[in-house]
Amino acid sequence: EQFFTTFGVDDSALDELSFTQRSSDGLESTNHSRIDPELEDMERLVASHLADLLEFARNLYLHLGDVELPHGAKNPIRLLSTTTPKDIVASDEWQPWQPATSGPSTPVSPKGSTNLDDAVATENGGFGGTDYDADQGTTTTGQESSERLVEGAFESAEIYESKYLELSRAISMYFRNCGKPRLASRLQAEIAEILIRNGDYAEATGILLPISNVCGINRWDRCHFWRLFRLACCQRKTGKVASYLNTLTQCFGPHLTPDVAPVKVSEMLHADFEAVVSVPKVSGYRLGIASFVETELDVAPTSGGKSSMLLNFVRKKFLKSLCKVGEEITLDLKVASYLPKTVNLNALQIVVVALSTFEDKFTSKLPVTEEDASEVLNLESPVTVEPGINTFKFRWMPLATGMFMLSTVQLQLQEATFHYDSVLIRRPLMGIEVQPSKPTQSLELNPLFLIPGQLQQVRVTFHPGKDIVEEGVLELYCSDGLEVIPPGEDPDDGNWTQSCEYALPTCKAGEPVVIITSAKSSQVLSIEDKLGLRSDESQQQEEMSNRYGEASVQTLQAKLSTRYRHELDTNPAATSTTDTYMTTVLEAMVTTLDKPALTVDSCDILEFGDNNVLVQVGLHCNTPVPFSIKEWHPKMQGVKVERGGDMNEHLFEHAISEGEQLTFGFHCTYTDTTGGLVDSDDEAATLLVVLQDEFGKTFNQVLPLNLDSIYDRMRKDDEPAAVVAELACSKMEGLVGAPVTLTFTVDASRLAKPKNYTQYDEIILLYELCCDETSWITGGKVQGVHVWSKRDSSLRLEFVGIPVDAGVLKNFPKLSIKFKSIHGSSNSEHSLPPIAVHMKNPPESFKSLSFVNQMALACSSD
Repeated sequence: EQFFTTFGVDDSALDELSFTQRSSDGLESTNHSRIDPELEDMERLVASHLADLLEFARNLYLHLGDVELPHGAKNPIRLLSTTTPKDIVASDEWQPWQPATSGPSTPVSPKGSTNLDDAVATENGGFGGTDYDADQGTTTTGQESSERLVEGAFESAEIYESKYLELSRAISMYFRNCGKPRLASRLQAEIAEILIRNGDYAEATGILLPISNVCGINRWDRCHFWRLFRLACCQRKTGKVASYLNTLTQCFGPHLTPDVAPVKVSEMLHADFEAVVSVPKVSGYRLGIASFVETELDVAPTSGGKSSMLLNFVRKKFLKSLCKVGEEITLDLKVASYLPKTVNLNALQIVVVALSTFEDKFTSKLPVTEEDASEVLNLESPVTVEPGINTFKFRWMPLATGMFMLSTVQLQLQEATFHYDSVLIRRPLMGIEVQPSKPTQSLELNPLFLIPGQLQQVRVTFHPGKDIVEEGVLELYCSDGLEVIPPGEDPDDGNWTQSCEYALPTCKAGEPVVIITSAKSSQVLSIEDKLGLRSDESQQQEEMSNRYGEASVQTLQAKLSTRYRHELDTNPAATSTTDTYMTTVLEAMVTTLDKPALTVDSCDILEFGDNNVLVQVGLHCNTPVPFSIKEWHPKMQGVKVERGGDMNEHLFEHAISEGEQLTFGFHCTYTDTTGGLVDSDDEAATLLVVLQDEFGKTFNQVLPLNLDSIYDRMRKDDEPAAVVAELACSKMEGLVGAPVTLTFTVDASRLAKPKNYTQYDEIILLYELCCDETSWITGGKVQGVHVWSKRDSSLRLEFVGIPVDAGVLKNFPKLSIKFKSIHGSSNSEHSLPPIAVHMKNPPESFKSLSFVNQMALACSSD
């Protein structure tokens, strides 16, 4: 008694202290928003000293109980360490748990909550996972004097035990405050055993709940299991389902082996576990990860392999497997059961959720539910789980694109469902990136080619293949010179355009869609033609190239953009949205032939007799598909096909293919009176050939014929004769008055004998050099005669030219040539055809320099 008086704690001293309350897991809570570190250290030191003093007092009080209690009364505290608790010794105490006889049935979940932790906190009056405060009694606050502690304490065992509980509660509080949770939990466990012996299971539960995991954190497995077992003993008496289920799930785990947890005890707890999960009341709670089962999820190799990325919003690694839509994926789930017996699960599920949905749920701090899932993978029930490692295979065929998270593994055991959220497991997050599958669609354009200058029907055939096409847009583009009519419109309406669009209807798998339109081609004009910059020479070359079939290539392009689903996606409302539809772009093209269907390879003319010719036309077929010849019509102005002169009857309905050569022959006559009528392009000689394709459509091919040799013969009598002359100067600059040699080289090889000449007359040419006397003075033989013959058809004439004007002279002397009339005949110079002199490469200019100084010598006439 003197000891407690000497070392008692004064009430005023305790009032000056503000102890920091600490829970068993090391978290701190205080009434102060800010704590001075020095004051906190002082409080911890004071609490440590007080705890040591009171611990010494407790041991002394325990020793006094052995000697001061009335005769025959045993120390009740000593009995705890020497005897086994009666509640686990009596054979009738541990009966299978029955919800109907296990205590009051009260609501256990707070309003609006389905979380088991909230239910546990409510059932235990707010204990939850926090320490059981020492202010439950009157001695834990330190406000009573030490004399009251020992006053009447030894009158009976009951009073002694009550005083001991008050002292132990105060000591445990100070141990927690000074950072010694293990010492505090040891005393609290002793307090709980006393309460259990006295039948106060509710208060014992409140003490054991916060200290049950202290030994587990420090890996004191045997002690940990013992405290879990004692907690279970209390909770099975209170009838609070949520609390008891929470404890039972912790009684099995990888560290609670048979060496730690006796088999018989584990089997008893397992029996209670199966009884508790069968209560319908537990179905309303979302049960989280439990230690009695561990799960490990893996994805079998896929076609796209694997890759990883960091999810910043959870700060965890995300390991994703790549696959295609419609590809079957195998998920391997390993379930390690630490229950002593086999259990049959009502359902084993994997919740697959879109990554965007998972992020929204995580940032909102809400759990992922089946309503959020894109897919819930199930195994046929019942699923048998043996003690140890069990491997299960899930198969999933994704039918929508996107990034998916393997969010949760759900185990339903009777009425209880345990959710193993991947974000709470210390492993990388698993996911699947579903990429679009290879489309089976195709686009086809018919015919295979377009014939230049023709109006043709075009068939656009879309084959959806095995895909289900929800929508699509067909776009038609034409190159310059090609036009198309929008599908569904009449070509006679004239709504021709170079581009148009067509909305594709919904297409089922295997049902092709045919779209019919028309296209026509016209001559392609170059930029020079459009701007009027084409020279006569280049235009003539272009006409010649087109004349022999070298046409420009025109193209009709079809582009189809579709949104489609996989053929196995029979329920699009459940699997796909407009955002997850797969898309593809198909293209097809048809071109006009780079040459007409038929081109002229040759056009030979053989003369025989008087004005009789044989016209042979060689044609080349350029079409990739066969055509047949329906009819043909030659049109040659001034040339007439004789009766029976068409020698091509065997070509009627003859099928021709690409690369084949055809020869048409016509016996014709011509006259020389139509030479002046063949100058118009509209009257050029042509051969019209009508071709027919396999569908019976005909195409007109108008082919130009080169009959120039005949027309030249008709025109040559009316055309003037011509020679080519080339002028060369001995120098291109000189002084005024300085002579310059001018040389004309004349080529008269194309000169023909005039019609008025007889075959015995010689061709005599008269030449004369003419010039502008303001620029040049010419000398030499400026006039003369030359006898022309086929052997001597060229002549060389040299003259002397003297520039008389200073500056740049662009006018040069010109040469004039004409036929000389023959004496004694009726020919006169006026009846002979003129001769045109064409200058070839004439000099551009002559630089005439004036005198700048002059030297002279004067002398007398003498």
